[in-house]
Amino acid sequence: MFSVSKRIFKRAHDRNRVKRLLREAYRKQKHIVYTSLQAIDKQATLHFIFTGKQLPNQAYVFGKLTDLLSRFSGELSQLPKEDSGRDLLS
Repeated sequence: MFSVSKRIFKRAHDRNRVKRLLREAYRKQKHIVYTSLQAIDKQATLHFIFTGKQLPNQAYVFGKLTDLLSRFSGELSQLPKEDSGRDLLS
């Protein structure tokens, strides 16, 4: 889910542009998160909130989202893997 503040971007077409840039950057890089989640056998729900004051360009959004997803992936790799085959009675 992607959110952009109406307080900062008054016009809908500006908010839509920012959300479109965010969605496109995530679409191209979602494999980073998917592989990390698959490795530890977990699921996650992500919500991105854009807090900038100026309209960003594509390179800026792509770079920031790359950094964010890499950090998130690093945090996921530190979580223990779930043991789904464990018997609870023994």
